[in-house]
Amino acid sequence: MAESQKRFLYITVQEASGKSKDQEVLWEPSFTEGFVRVEVRGGPKTIKATTLTQSVQNLAISWKQELRVEVTDESKEMRIMLCKEKPRDATGTRRKTDILAACGIYVKDILEAVPIDKYFELFKPGDSPERALGGFIRVTLRGQSANQGRVPAELARKPTAATQGRAQPSAPADGRKGRGFGRILILCGLAAAVAVAKTLQKK
Repeated sequence: MAESQKRFLYITVQEASGKSKDQEVLWEPSFTEGFVRVEVRGGPKTIKATTLTQSVQNLAISWKQELRVEVTDESKEMRIMLCKEKPRDATGTRRKTDILAACGIYVKDILEAVPIDKYFELFKPGDSPERALGGFIRVTLRGQSANQGRVPAELARKPTAATQGRAQPSAPADGRKGRGFGRILILCGLAAAVAVAKTLQKK
C-alpha cells in the first residue's frame, strides 16, 4: 500500500474504573498496576500498541496516552485489553502478560462513528455471564489518513460519574454515525467476552 494511502486510528486511552454501575468492586486487590494493549486484527498480521504501566489508585487507573495503529481494508476488529505484567520467566527477560478484561469493536463501525469519546464495558475472559463485567475503560478514537494534517486529540470530556463505574452515553452527530455506534455497543455488550475467551485459549 502506498504511503499516501495509509490510514490510521488514534486511540487516546484515558482511564479505567474497577467498579460496576452499582459500585461493586470488580478488580482484585492484587491488581495494583496495569497497562492497556490495543490490537487491530485482520489482514496478514496483527497490529499492536501498548500504553505505559500506571498504578491503580482508588480502583481507577489514568493514562491519558495516545496510541496509533494502522488500519487497512482487511482490518476487522480492534480489541482493547486491560493487562498486568506477570512475573518474568526463569531467564528473567521475557515479559508475560495477563489479560484481566477486554472489549472488541469492529473497525468498520469505528471508522463510521469517529470521533468517539466513550466509556466501554470490559469483560473478564472465561467468567460466567453474571460476573463477566471487568470494569469500564474510557477511550477517545479518531481517524486520519497519512496525507492529512495532524489534528490535536483534545476531544475528551471531563470525567464524571463514569470514573465511579457509570458509563456515559455519547450522542451521535448524525444518523449514519448513530447506526455505526449502535453496532459498536452491540458488539461490546454481547460478543466481546466470547471473542476474548477464545483468544486466551489459543495463547
